[in-house]
Amino acid sequence: VIGYGLNITERKQIEDKLIVNEKRYRDLFNYSQALIWTHDLEGNLLSVNPSICSAVGYSSEELIGRNLKEFVPEEKVSIFDSVYLKEVLSTGKAEGVFTIVCKSGAHIYLLFQNYMVEETSSTPYIIGFSQDITNRIIAEKELIKAKEETEKASRVKEVFLANISHEI
Repeated sequence: VIGYGLNITERKQIEDKLIVNEKRYRDLFNYSQALIWTHDLEGNLLSVNPSICSAVGYSSEELIGRNLKEFVPEEKVSIFDSVYLKEVLSTGKAEGVFTIVCKSGAHIYLLFQNYMVEETSSTPYIIGFSQDITNRIIAEKELIKAKEETEKASRVKEVFLANISHEI
């Protein structure tokens, strides 16, 4: 009888650490309030986190495999190709604000930062991080409108005072 034994304790510890790290990554992806997604170099969605699904009203099954252009307002689709994709492919990074159309038809504004990830074992892809800034954009528009109305009222007041002063 020949007996042979290997001490696999170290290997088992590494495997356990790998399982824990994968779970932490999935938890970070799934529980993050940030909208996180990945897409290929043509804009086809590869993965989305639950925050995106909540923000746009689609399930992950309805999103994965579809092209980002399907969610961009028609008047901005050309910008998507000519600016966004061109920038991320040439520099490896893109950031800014863009509008997407939700399942309900509502438009939301997203502040985004996207990065191209290149791995030796697979084709490059884009990972995107964004947050919904719709309320901020609406507040800014209302503030600009209020400022314009205040300036208009101030001009009317000046004209009125000038006329009264002239009459006196």
